[in-house]
Amino acid sequence: MRKIEIDMNAAILQRRNWICRNTEVRMRLSPQEGFEILLHGNRIIWTEKEVIYASTAGFSTLTTRSRINAFCRRFCPETSLYNRENVTYLVSQIDMPGLPKGTARSVGSDESFKIGVM
Repeated sequence: MRKIEIDMNAAILQRRNWICRNTEVRMRLSPQEGFEILLHGNRIIWTEKEVIYASTAGFSTLTTRSRINAFCRRFCPETSLYNRENVTYLVSQIDMPGLPKGTARSVGSDESFKIGVM
């Protein structure tokens, strides 16, 4: 995991706004309102009513997947993204709507998907 990703996760744990180069953590007003993570100004991870969502924001790059996977390793270890032959896949080790445990499905470039709960 890259140092920037370690610092990103630390900001979430400490509930503080943080920015470094191309990555930003924005905390909302109260813990119940959650947070969002932006990469190059595009929202890639956010919370809505205690559900955590992610999106490649149209950029299924190594950096985007790395940021999402770094977050998942710390906060949603049952979920990960990987790329194969220019297609991004979401993998879950728990049962999720439309994604039974241990299976993978392709993710559209602008599609948002549930990765966990707070």
